[in-house]
Amino acid sequence: MNYFLLFTSHFDRDQGLDYGRLSIRNWSQGTTHIWKATSSYATKQYAESFHERGGMLPPDYRVKNLPFYTINTQPVPLDHIKGVEGNFYQIFPFEVITDRGGKRSDFGIHKDANAPGS
Repeated sequence: MNYFLLFTSHFDRDQGLDYGRLSIRNWSQGTTHIWKATSSYATKQYAESFHERGGMLPPDYRVKNLPFYTINTQPVPLDHIKGVEGNFYQIFPFEVITDRGGKRSDFGIHKDANAPGS
């Protein structure tokens, strides 16, 4: 069965870290789970920050030849890393270059541990 992970959010609405929603959908059941989520740190949530290290996850349409991202569902234990609680799920491709030449890498999904937005 194919699942789709969707992240939606508005950024720069107010001071501090802006949150959105991360949801899992599939064709037969629709939306099955929804979590409160964020991308990046409060200081990196602004337009075009996805070209910079530490910025938001670049949208697929701003990365040449990237039709979509995929998630490795095999967890990587990274709770020894500041800001990560429990497992880390890698987002592929590992490295992308945005349409303005920004090199970004090492994306993942995880629960924050005392470092919201990490």
